[in-house]
Amino acid sequence: MRIPIAVQLALLVLLTAVSGIAVLAIATWFTTYDFIVGVESQGLELVATIKASQIASNLDLLETTCKTFATRILIQSALRRYYAGNSSAENWTNSIADVQSALGGRGYLSLYQAIIYSKNGKEGVESLLNVTSDTVPDITLPYTYPNGTSVKLGHPGLGYPPSLYPNLTYRATGKGANPTVYAFADYTFGLASALLLGPLKVNSSFSLVSLTLPIVNNTSNTEILGFMTVVASAANLQNVISSRDGLGNSGQVLLLGPNRSANVFSSADQPATSTSGAQTEALHGAQVHYVFEPTPLPTQASRHAGMSTDTPFVLSTYPLALRVMLESYPDESKAISDLSTTNERGIRVAVGAVRPQNSLVQWILLVEESQSEAFAQVARLRKIIIACVFGTAGAIIILVPLLTHWAVAPIRRLRAAAQKSVEPEIEAPPASQSRVTGDEREPGEAVERIEEHMDEKGSPATWVKRLRRPSGWLNSSTSIGQSGPTRGFQIPERVKERKHCVTDELTELTKTYNAMSDELTIQYARLEERVVERTRELEKAKSAAETANESKTLFIANISHELKTPLNGILGMCAVCMGEDDLSRIKKSLQVVYQSGDLLLHLLNDLLTFSKNQIDQAIQIEEKEFKISDVRSQLAIIFQNQVNEKHIDFSVNFVSGDNSDPQGTVCREGASDHPKLTPAQPRLADMILWGDQHRILQVLINLVSNSLKFTPENGKVEVRIRLVDEVSSIDGIAPLRNVPRRSSKLRSQSVSSASSSIRNTAGASEGQGEGQGEGQRTSKPNLRQMMFQFE
Repeated sequence: MRIPIAVQLALLVLLTAVSGIAVLAIATWFTTYDFIVGVESQGLELVATIKASQIASNLDLLETTCKTFATRILIQSALRRYYAGNSSAENWTNSIADVQSALGGRGYLSLYQAIIYSKNGKEGVESLLNVTSDTVPDITLPYTYPNGTSVKLGHPGLGYPPSLYPNLTYRATGKGANPTVYAFADYTFGLASALLLGPLKVNSSFSLVSLTLPIVNNTSNTEILGFMTVVASAANLQNVISSRDGLGNSGQVLLLGPNRSANVFSSADQPATSTSGAQTEALHGAQVHYVFEPTPLPTQASRHAGMSTDTPFVLSTYPLALRVMLESYPDESKAISDLSTTNERGIRVAVGAVRPQNSLVQWILLVEESQSEAFAQVARLRKIIIACVFGTAGAIIILVPLLTHWAVAPIRRLRAAAQKSVEPEIEAPPASQSRVTGDEREPGEAVERIEEHMDEKGSPATWVKRLRRPSGWLNSSTSIGQSGPTRGFQIPERVKERKHCVTDELTELTKTYNAMSDELTIQYARLEERVVERTRELEKAKSAAETANESKTLFIANISHELKTPLNGILGMCAVCMGEDDLSRIKKSLQVVYQSGDLLLHLLNDLLTFSKNQIDQAIQIEEKEFKISDVRSQLAIIFQNQVNEKHIDFSVNFVSGDNSDPQGTVCREGASDHPKLTPAQPRLADMILWGDQHRILQVLINLVSNSLKFTPENGKVEVRIRLVDEVSSIDGIAPLRNVPRRSSKLRSQSVSSASSSIRNTAGASEGQGEGQGEGQRTSKPNLRQMMFQFE
């Protein structure tokens, strides 16, 4: 899979940037999330704590006010007189006026009614005094008479709300002791008892509560004179619940209480305190209700649809409410919160919960708001982070490809230059020249022209362009005569260099690439020059090798029959020796065998030398002294058997000048052996010559062998050794090893001739050794140059 480098760089930058932003976003998310959640939770807890404190303060104020009411002297005096036996109406006259005065005080609390109960229920009388404030407003109670008319607060009978007054029952404990007073079956009044009943909902904005407490004798803290129930307005409590202080757009204050008139849980399902644990199982199933009906804002949907003060539900359906009742805290007023929980209707909400610290009630105050509002800042943070991440990624996707495209432009130029390869601009030779054999234009001229262009002023591209054209004659295939279209070597094109304010690796790479391209062009031209020269040398070597091979083949073909001639002489002399008894004749025959073997050895050495293609270096003329008579006798003995078999008249004669007298017998020396010589000339048979006896003998053997081969039986073959002339000076004569050799051919008359220049050494003379230089020889005063002819 091919991915452009620009895309790779863009992906790398995108991945790096997005990874960094993602790490930063994740860290910011967790840190800010925890911070926002903590702030929101603390806000809910703080509002709940403040609201609970206000609730507890109002209850404490109500209790304190009622206890102060119960300490009035006139009321206690009337009770003591009643227990003393004064049950007349006059006994309560002053007390009624005193109660009216207390109810009409119009302080922070609004007290509307009061009923005083007996401590023992003497004679079945429970209520001793019923008083309604003269200043009570017109309050219509939420129920009616049987005839359907409305009931006003203060009317006789139902004007005293039954739900706000306890139904006291008295149970005797023994003679002389006061009976035990029960407000409910499981609630007993004592010296420190206080019973809060209500609230009784009059309308959506007004409720009534009542507080029942014992009237303790001012002179004795252990004596209860009676019980008093005071009905008061619950507006202060309701104002705390309905107040929007500290709440958001969807905030709502809820007050949960046990579904019992006494506003406390039964002894079987008590919540946890700072000193005792909660009764968990009982609390899970405990019934609770809303003390005040949850009322949403007009613009909001209710999260507690169908719930009212008369609608109980199980405490466990509101998880945070149950949790605040189960957990034991060192400070019971400690608030808790949960931004992701549900209410009794299963709606996701954020809640702060706390228990108001008051002994009159066991209520749970809840500050509830929608989860969307609680996590609004979190959602906003999430949107900001996502926008930053994706915005940055989008900006990188848009900008980075453009930047990378610009950044990798030098690399693309390098690639384009490498792809667009051309050949040097060198003129091709004429089309008629198909082989490189000394062309008029040499490759060196191209290199010289390249170097000349390099020295010229101007940009490098000016002279490098001249090198980039195809040149067919530089192709090695042309040198060996091949035809047809060929594809030459390609050289990368130079990259156009631009001005840069900043130099980086790509700039250096471009310069290096151009230098490489220029050097490659020059080296290519020089390489082609070497190829052409080497091709020429190889062709010469090939021609020389073919010539040498042909020479060797011809030599072997010619020398094969020469080997048989000395071998025949050896075999013939061996046969003669085996039939002779004369020792002298045997020794003479063995001498002939030795000479024939020596000749055969020289022939074999020549053959081995030719087989190595070293004829020019190894084969040399061997110069030493020999007798010309030995040549004649050796010829006669070698061909003796062949002459006898064919009955050929064979003779070897010495002649001098133009005189010759053939005798017709083998190896006969007749009158012609004594030519007319000058006084300084010895007989030919006794002459000692200086030269290569074996070469002379080899030539004569070839001539005689061919003559005998083509001569019929009873024919005649004569060999004449003629002294032609004497050379006046030997200084101008080249040594034998430098004399050119000629091949001899058989004539039609079976007569062949060959000439050779041989030095004649007379008397005591010293020859030149092989270790001396070629063409050099020591001149002796008794040496004469003779010219012989063999026919």
